[in-house]
Amino acid sequence: MPVKFDIATDELYLEGIEKGIEQQRHESVVNLLKLGKLTVEEIALVAAVTIEYVKKVQRELSKK
Repeated sequence: MPVKFDIATDELYLEGIEKGIEQQRHESVVNLLKLGKLTVEEIALVAAVTIEYVKKVQRELSKK
């Protein structure tokens, strides 16, 4: 008996998609900060994250 699976409503699948989006945003913020040509506000706008998040990533990068 085949198992029916609706990917559009699967909680684990949707959670994985969201985590992938968050990871991509994080990588975008890191790369834009390393580029050094945009302000924190511009990076937040481009990456669709908060200014506070960009500042947090910036602090983390400065510790390395």
